[in-house]
Amino acid sequence: MAIGYDNEAGCCVRNPDLDAGHWYLDEDGALYIVPDNGEIEGPDSPMIDQLNAAYRRMNFAEICQETLATELGLTVAYPWQHRFDPTAGYFTA
Repeated sequence: MAIGYDNEAGCCVRNPDLDAGHWYLDEDGALYIVPDNGEIEGPDSPMIDQLNAAYRRMNFAEICQETLATELGLTVAYPWQHRFDPTAGYFTA
């Protein structure tokens, strides 16, 4: 299922918290979005647990995305790479 999918609406819905979140890509191109408020969005994998643990240790604003990405083997997706489509949901360029 696409990130941002709303079961009630039956389509993907843009969410300001996800738009402003920290975006990461793993080596397979899977997208993880960590919002300041709410649950981490991404594929069900051990990486979700690792991101949760990291964001519990520090406040959202204190996280250095580049440092955390390096520690976890991820790549930062910068705002100019962020994309949204009502059919596809959130993705990167």
